[in-house]
Amino acid sequence: MIELGLDLLLLGRHEPDSLVGLARTAAANGFDRVLYADERFFRDCWATLGYIAARVPDIGLGVCVTDPFVRHPAVTAAAAATVDEVSGGRFTLGLGAGVSGFAAMGIERTKPLVAVREAISLIRTLLSGEEANMDGTVIGFHGAGLDFASRPNIPVMIATNGPKMLELAGELADEVMVQGMASPTMVKNVLERIALGAQRAGRNPSTVRLTARLDVAMSNDEPDSVKAAMKPGLVRHLATHHPRYASFLLAGIEVPEAISRRVADMGYGHGASRELEEMLPSEWIDRFCLAGTESEIASRLSALVEAGVDAVTIMPVDTGRPIPEVVERFGSLRQSLSGV
Repeated sequence: MIELGLDLLLLGRHEPDSLVGLARTAAANGFDRVLYADERFFRDCWATLGYIAARVPDIGLGVCVTDPFVRHPAVTAAAAATVDEVSGGRFTLGLGAGVSGFAAMGIERTKPLVAVREAISLIRTLLSGEEANMDGTVIGFHGAGLDFASRPNIPVMIATNGPKMLELAGELADEVMVQGMASPTMVKNVLERIALGAQRAGRNPSTVRLTARLDVAMSNDEPDSVKAAMKPGLVRHLATHHPRYASFLLAGIEVPEAISRRVADMGYGHGASRELEEMLPSEWIDRFCLAGTESEIASRLSALVEAGVDAVTIMPVDTGRPIPEVVERFGSLRQSLSGV
């Protein structure tokens, strides 16, 4: 029997009541969590998560993900504790190095590995009810604590594709999320990095939950069409990881120079480049996405679990199929894999 966690990731494009409807659909179809992106400049993640928490009582919630630069980690600790309190202890705090909106706001991402380490330390101290003092390399905080009681063990998830950040996740995190981890090759490489960090900290690496964050689309009638629809997301994936392309290296792919030059001209965003899409090798789709027929996706989910993935976080791609229908089908797939 295959055990696989299943989450739904949503951007702030949806109106609040639509988000509540999607969260209810996810809960009704066996999803474990609804994760809400902290992407600039969409609807605010914290306000929206509180709105969902008060209206959907039977599903986990999480931010996917926030960072230590846009908001001070002490403010993040208070926000996380608030949503966790409102939801009755259903919250997961996702952290990463961040990228969205930084250029527009003039924010410099200074020493991201150090910043995430210091943020986790400070957040956990504050959640434990202690007064905190930190003279960090990136983060400072002096002589204060949260003014209300919070759950001290709110799970911390690090989202990353960077090798050093994966090691940090193995050292410190309860969970690690990796975008585009759709191949057993990538799972193997990620687990090796997590194990390095866990071993340095004297931890068992198997205690770190491994989640694959995947763009998804399914169609039994037009599998080639839904696969082509994944290319704009792959372009954004390239832009996010330029110029090191850590995610692609983990997947065993070397990005050609011609593609890299085009990516350098793009910058980060949620737009797309048709010319660049046409340059992408079609086999990359299966390396980073779940797209195709239901039987194809079921087979690939089984392979990911066999390789060591504990959970999958899906973000449905718009192919004309309503998101609630995609959620229902993935819920059924998870049940069939689990023998439920």
